[in-house]
Amino acid sequence: GEREEAQIITHTVKGISGSLGAEQVYAAAVALDAGLKDEAPDAIIDKLSGDFSTALESLLTYITEDIVRPEAK
Repeated sequence: GEREEAQIITHTVKGISGSLGAEQVYAAAVALDAGLKDEAPDAIIDKLSGDFSTALESLLTYITEDIVRPEAK
């Protein structure tokens, strides 16, 4: 189901973000992965998913604005 797919994606992102040193994404992925494994209630998964999305968005903003296009600042 959806939780199984989410857990696979989260686990993959956890490994990649850990390797890259993307600490906020890694921490959010660890928390979401644990919540999915523990079959946490939907309300908790929603909160953890939001935190995970926010961390990913911050990382993508950093990559696009500070690394790919630093002259845009």
